[in-house]
Amino acid sequence: MDIHEVWERLASDEDAQETVMAAHRNGGRLSHSAAQELACGDSAFSTMHELGLIEPMRLDGSLNLTVQGKRVALKLAEDLEDGHLRQLALDRAVLKVARVLQPGQRIGATDVVERMEPAKYGRPWDAQEVEESISGLLDDGLVNGFRSWQATILEGITRQGRARLSPVEQSQSSRAANVFNDHSLTIGGDNLGNAATGDHVAQTSTVTVNSLASGALQHLLNHVDDLPSAVQENVADQIEAAHAELIQASPDTVKAARWLDRASETLDTVTGSPKVANFLAVLQLVSGVLLSS
Repeated sequence: MDIHEVWERLASDEDAQETVMAAHRNGGRLSHSAAQELACGDSAFSTMHELGLIEPMRLDGSLNLTVQGKRVALKLAEDLEDGHLRQLALDRAVLKVARVLQPGQRIGATDVVERMEPAKYGRPWDAQEVEESISGLLDDGLVNGFRSWQATILEGITRQGRARLSPVEQSQSSRAANVFNDHSLTIGGDNLGNAATGDHVAQTSTVTVNSLASGALQHLLNHVDDLPSAVQENVADQIEAAHAELIQASPDTVKAARWLDRASETLDTVTGSPKVANFLAVLQLVSGVLLSS
């Protein structure tokens, strides 16, 4: 496989990155128990195997990087610690802060740093690079804010920013395609099915905003027990509140989207599982559509 293709796949798969880095720090090998503790799921191992980065699984269940895998891991470590992939991670962390800001709330880079999830690799985030990230995200239309003579201020996230955060949009695979067209949404692929059941059911539907949203949320509510038990009750309550708002005669879509944002925040505390990631993707997708309606 071409090295550029390998790099493109790794750049969009944080679970695979984490697994490669764990093996890299341990001399190119992970014991079965160490691999299990990563909780990245089988998809990370499948990706690494497809890319030729790991040898066939040994009888003891250990994971061993190939020669190419070790070369890629060395480059990956450099890029995650002080390169393009660090910048992507920084931008995602800033977007997550922007996503949960309340209407009218304005914060500068120092406050953003205090609210960000910590950097996984390399040095901790600093205010200067965060300010530069906010400025770049403003230029790209991913966040709301403004520049003053003193600082760059963050006010919130745009629809495009929400899409950037979605695992559906980040994925380089063909599992799903999402097409926005006026006030309708076409979902093709297996993400809606996977988000709820983890199977490979393919669904395609084009519906109005409110019927899509209420239908998708009811589907998630029917399968909320697929999520980690620690968040099931809160997520169910938040999705139910959004669903109840949407089925009213005159629904407040902004209010419903805020409830979905709260559900996303709750799920952010248990990310790592493919089911959680896909559940999040559907929530963020629906929220984005509601806010644009």
